Amino acid sequence: MLCALLFAVHNAAAETISCNTTADVFIDQYEPTTNFNDKTRLLISYHPTKGIARGLLKFDIPSCITASQIQSANLYLSSSGHTGGGSAININIHALKASFNEATDTWNSLSGGNYDASIFSSGSLPSGNAWKTTINVTTLLVGNLHKARNNGVLIKLTTEGPDKLYQHIASRECDDASNPNYVAADEPPRLEISLKTDSDSDGDGVLDSEDNCPNKCNSEQHDSDYDGVGDVCDPTPGCAFPPNCGGCGSPQCCEVECSVTDSDTDGVPDCADNCPSACNVHQLDADGDGTGDVCDTTPGCGGCGAPQCEQQC
Repeated sequence: MLCALLFAVHNAAAETISCNTTADVFIDQYEPTTNFNDKTRLLISYHPTKGIARGLLKFDIPSCITASQIQSANLYLSSSGHTGGGSAININIHALKASFNEATDTWNSLSGGNYDASIFSSGSLPSGNAWKTTINVTTLLVGNLHKARNNGVLIKLTTEGPDKLYQHIASRECDDASNPNYVAADEPPRLEISLKTDSDSDGDGVLDSEDNCPNKCNSEQHDSDYDGVGDVCDPTPGCAFPPNCGGCGSPQCCEVECSVTDSDTDGVPDCADNCPSACNVHQLDADGDGTGDVCDTTPGCGGCGAPQCEQQC
């Protein structure tokens, strides 16, 4: 229902998505084989003798959200009120390279949190045990959405050592009133994603801000004379329209205005859809042959070592 709603409004207005956590846990170098999935807190720390602790979070980010749609994203965190509090710390948030299972993962099983160090968002947590804060994670989600959605994210101290630093973040278990460490003021981690307000007036799958003919359907965006105006709306396009084009000695053919018919109702018009009769929002084409995964008999995905195929929506 959520994906259907997003594409029905077609980005006509900003949408804010609250994503429920599906997993969270912290992993601890000092106790590398212990699973901490039942705690009302996530420990983020460095200790000169006990080592490092890092938090893992996984949110149910809808599959219909693409990186190009994201206007902003914020991670809301709360303190863990039953602890003695902690230091004011700076943190980095990274996408994980491998998925984790809240019920089983430990420092050893996930190699300390196998994460992508190349793209991250930064923020800070206040001191004490009675705070709420917001971390802007737009850079992380726009740059690493696939990993963050499939595997989750890792929270770590920006600088792990040599000084002793620690803080406790409320986990999703903090909502369990039967837990002896329950504190009513604590809030579980929450992610909100705001989508761009840009629209697609001609329904060709290209947002108006990027469309060289925003009022005429031209999904291929051809611009034969490279003047910034697409063939289908350029009075002097530098090409010719069928049938007066394409032959020996004839000028090249202009792009022809397309129909906005969307037979499979996946938000991509037939003229631009690599599977026009099968719903495939992401248009994935693993083998690059022009036919989308969901309708390709030999898609080049899904096997051992191959990328995962897109599933029909």
